Amino acid sequence: MAKFIADTSAWIDAFCGTLKDSSKTFFETAVQERDVVLTTVIRVELLVGTPDRKQFDWLKKHLEPFECLSLRAEDNVKLEEFAWELGMKGLRGKFTDVSIAYLAHSSGLPILSLDGYFHKLAKKGIVEMIEG
Repeated sequence: MAKFIADTSAWIDAFCGTLKDSSKTFFETAVQERDVVLTTVIRVELLVGTPDRKQFDWLKKHLEPFECLSLRAEDNVKLEEFAWELGMKGLRGKFTDVSIAYLAHSSGLPILSLDGYFHKLAKKGIVEMIEG
């Protein structure tokens, strides 16, 4: 299986047990094989959603083995250009989504997400979506 970025929405649905059966099997296999890639933003969003220190520590420990893409200082100018170009195409988004899209685009990794914003970007050929 090829690596891909799993957006926060995919993780949350997996945690809540609301993924479709085919997506659930796909996602669980990808997690076991460490084919799922995080970004710093996704990791933080997941950790912030934990209700207490015990679950925070548990989740943090279980996310550690996954590759995590981060914005580097040298990415700032490219991210600004990327975000501006999206805005000019009528695809302005929240910083979290734009940064995830930028990292997916620049790394060539597809995204697994239930978020409609990424599907709009995929229709324009800016990112690639993966169907679980």
